[in-house]
Amino acid sequence: MPNTSPADADIICDAYAERLRGLYDTFFLALVQSPDNPGPAKDAFVRGVVLARNVRDMAINALPAEGTLPPAPFHTIAKT
Repeated sequence: MPNTSPADADIICDAYAERLRGLYDTFFLALVQSPDNPGPAKDAFVRGVVLARNVRDMAINALPAEGTLPPAPFHTIAKT
């Protein structure tokens, strides 16, 4: 497993942005279909954004620190 590069965080942020676009598209479609009752669509959109933000933050926080050596392969660990 290679060390973390700036591309890892970029990939996570790109996935987050893609998820937000999907949430917004779903929200917009729900508003068009029932413009008289936007409450449920708004609530679902807000929950989705909060969940996506939490997942993004956890993924970024799980990245190893810069300069950290990659973990040893399992077969190497099992032999010791």
